[in-house]
Formats: sequence, structure tokens, C-alpha cells
Amino acid sequence: MHTVGLMKTTTTLGKHTTAIEALRGQRLDGLTAVVTGANSGLRVETTRALAFAGADVVLACRSMAAGEQVAATLRAELPKDAGRLELAALDLADLNSVRAFIKSFLASGRKLDLLINNAGVMARPLTLTAQGIESQLGINHLGHFALTMGLLPALSPKGRVVTVASSVHTRGKAKNALETLTADRAFTIL
Repeated sequence: MHTVGLMKTTTTLGKHTTAIEALRGQRLDGLTAVVTGANSGLRVETTRALAFAGADVVLACRSMAAGEQVAATLRAELPKDAGRLELAALDLADLNSVRAFIKSFLASGRKLDLLINNAGVMARPLTLTAQGIESQLGINHLGHFALTMGLLPALSPKGRVVTVASSVHTRGKAKNALETLTADRAFTIL
């Protein structure tokens, strides 16, 4: 367990603390958040907690159908004072999609208070992004980097960017760090 200063209060958090419990007592009304991959897993819970606290949340999803299903479920569950949920197309495996998302968000004139880079893939056979980059690198890192850099003009003065990752990097060996990913013999194509 550790103690984290959260806005104006101090809350003791532990491994069993939920996102909503961590935000207890905090209101995020008037703030706008973008959550990548918000149609599954931890990203749904992040979206739920932010909206529950009053933030307007953009669910940035590759699958619009899955994103709409999650948004509909959350809208039915959340209280009336919850933030608004908005669905937007974002495929981090295609930098053209990333650019389109950025263009649309910037054109809206909204400020961005919180960008949660949380979409990702892991342990896949070798697949490539639309631009020919190994998909794990392209989606988990380069797509999020391009998104973050493109949205910086909208980031509010007190805005935050949070990038979520796993600890799987600790399994790698430094001798493989500069291998060409597209020629990596560890990948198999099914």
C-alpha cells in the first residue's frame, strides 16, 4: 500500500483499490479526457471512473461497434451527474487514422485535460501496421507517440498525459535491443 496526493486530499491506495474508490470525493466536472482503446479491459474501468467523477470522456476506439456497446452500457449504469461519453474512431495501427483523430479533436476547439494512452497489443505473431512497422511497436509506442504529439496544442496548462504499459519489457535481453523487428526470428506467422 502507498499514499498518493490526489488533488487536495490524500488517499491510501492498495492493490485492491478500484479507480472509482481512488477518485472518491473528487469531481472532474468540466474536464475532458481521451482514453485510447476504451472498448475493453482496464480502459473501460478507467472510462467509467472518469465519467463517474464528472469528466467528459472520448472513447478512442478502433472498433466503433465495440466502443458503442461499451458507451451504451456505461451510459445506462452511470449516475445523472456523470460526464458525457463520446465515441471516436482511432486505429493506432494506422497513422492516417491517428492524424484524422487529431485533426477532428483539434477542430472541435476543446481543451484536453487528460490523455490516457492505454490501448495496446501483446504476444502477437508478426503483423505490421498500415505503414509497415511491427504492430506491437507501432501500436503500443509509435501510434501513442504520434497521438500525444499531435494533441499537445490542445493540452490544457494543467493537463496530463498518462501512458500505461506492462512490465513485459523486463523479459527482454539487451543484445536483442537493436534487432530489426520485421526480421525477428522469434515471431511466427500463423
